[in-house]
Amino acid sequence: MGAVRTRQGRNTSSTFLIVDAQSVKNTDTAEQKGYDAGKKVSGIKRPIAVDTQGRPHAITVTTAEVTDRKGAREALERSQPT
Repeated sequence: MGAVRTRQGRNTSSTFLIVDAQSVKNTDTAEQKGYDAGKKVSGIKRPIAVDTQGRPHAITVTTAEVTDRKGAREALERSQPT
């Protein structure tokens, strides 16, 4: 990731990330699923953090009842620093 940013004349690490989550109905393939009452979806949630160029920095998959804030924290904790 850092090499791509360096070639573009940017710092190797991002100082700004955009975080969002998507609740998704899943099929029987998921071992665990939950219920997102706000979206009224039974399934999983995919929190993701991207930089201003759209490059992913942190991604995780949780059950749907996990809040967006908690899912984002989990994704960022699991991500590797660049």
